[in-house]
Amino acid sequence: MPRGFSNKEKTHIRTTLKQTAFEHFCRLGLRKTSIGQITKDSGIAQGSFYSFFHSKEELFYELLLDEERRLKNKLHPFLTTSRPDQDNFARFLLTAVQEIEASPLISTLFQAEEYQALIRKVNDAELDDHTLKDLEELKPIFEGWQERGFMKDIEPELIISSIRSFILLSLHKKEIGPDWFDETVRLMAASLAAYVMKGDRRDD
Repeated sequence: MPRGFSNKEKTHIRTTLKQTAFEHFCRLGLRKTSIGQITKDSGIAQGSFYSFFHSKEELFYELLLDEERRLKNKLHPFLTTSRPDQDNFARFLLTAVQEIEASPLISTLFQAEEYQALIRKVNDAELDDHTLKDLEELKPIFEGWQERGFMKDIEPELIISSIRSFILLSLHKKEIGPDWFDETVRLMAASLAAYVMKGDRRDD
């Protein structure tokens, strides 16, 4: 970290960089946003940027994790309900897609070039670790539902993979067509919910 900055100043600069970068990334995307633009609008020297982040991709990834935490907070009630059922699971899936579509930062990744630009710079081990954390968080929840008789006896990893695949439908909104996208997503959410959740609930 720069020697001339106090801890309070470092926190302020880091927060300012993230806020400024978020605005640029949402408006221009990852590839078209430069570190020079971010630092200029943040009011710091460009060289100081590298004392906080190794690259703009690392900064983007940190913002992406912040957005993911916000999304998880939105989805938390669906995963902690005392009586999960098909309707609850379908609403969980639909809310995930809606929240992702509503996030301008996450939406930028739905352009293939943007995603490739990110993964070229972010450490593969870091991405793998992030995937494992997803499994660690969801697997015990689904195993608990299976033990209580709410969810069918399907490998939790397969269910998690299916959820990821469902969410990635947003990548293909143009191909599906705006007239059919919402209806298609609702149909697939209901189908996936019926496939993994039991119709009868046995928990008292």
